[in-house]
Amino acid sequence: MTLRMELWVEGPTDARTRWRGGVEGEEERPPVEGGALVPLVRKVLESAEGMSRTALDEALPEREMHAHRLQNRFRDITKLDDGERRRKLSLKGWKVLAAIDKARHQSPETLVVAVWDRDGEEAPLRDRELILDALRKQGASGAAVGICVEEIEAWLLADPGAFRRAFGRGPTSGLSSSPEDERDPKAKLDAVLAGYPNSDIDDRAAAFRRLAEAIDLETLARSCPRGFGAFRDALRELIAPLLRGAQG
Repeated sequence: MTLRMELWVEGPTDARTRWRGGVEGEEERPPVEGGALVPLVRKVLESAEGMSRTALDEALPEREMHAHRLQNRFRDITKLDDGERRRKLSLKGWKVLAAIDKARHQSPETLVVAVWDRDGEEAPLRDRELILDALRKQGASGAAVGICVEEIEAWLLADPGAFRRAFGRGPTSGLSSSPEDERDPKAKLDAVLAGYPNSDIDDRAAAFRRLAEAIDLETLARSCPRGFGAFRDALRELIAPLLRGAQG
């Protein structure tokens, strides 16, 4: 059984997918895509217990991962049935949860992963825990959420070795050992990427994908435990079991 996944994100550097079908009788054309989340999500899932790259490719081919603007996914959401949970969540939080419930009900074979930035606010981390608690009560719900602390750029600053593996050499300036404490990780990453040839970084979404493909997950989880570490755990708990069940 083949599943599909929707990635609900804030922008193209998080995830950008534009799959182009091939012509009958010819090889499928390569995808036009980028962003950090597709490779990060796949790396986490293929490392989950009972999974492998081959098993993941069979259960969730990369062409079946589709990025959508988070805001567009809850634009028509007007209510959350659970009144108590609605009072605890922020407006954005309860809209995300209601949109997930609606999407999974309409298309059970479609997995949903929603990711957004903390941006120095307390509500996103509180919302994340409340939403994950609601999803856990559904068992392997096929949906998960993650919060970047403070932005997804912090995750790409977590492993200095990723720059060498992605671009052929390490950054010219030192990186913080605690990227989640960076007040403006976007500006920090821009400054680091400015030290590389323009051909490597003109397309930010493509550059972010290259870094994400090269990053070491254990290093990333240690450096960004509040954001990526929790996201990794949620994917393994709530998404991986459905992929294992789809095998065979």
